[in-house]
Amino acid sequence: MSALLSELKQAAECLRSLPLERAPEVEQALNAYRVNVQRLQALLPSIHSALLRERARLEQECTRVEAAAEWASRSRQTL
Repeated sequence: MSALLSELKQAAECLRSLPLERAPEVEQALNAYRVNVQRLQALLPSIHSALLRERARLEQECTRVEAAAEWASRSRQTL
């Protein structure tokens, strides 16, 4: 996520340095880029939430596996 944000900031800096008068094809490309960035901005909160849920799930699974490994280790010691 941080790499994506860094790239977007770099792109914004580059776009700010463009001359105010631009060729129509450059303007069209910039408009398409703007639309894509706005769509990405709208999607980022749901992507972030999904990643947080997945991290919580993986942490829970890790805890479960560690508990099972501990149980298996104790079971071997009692045999």
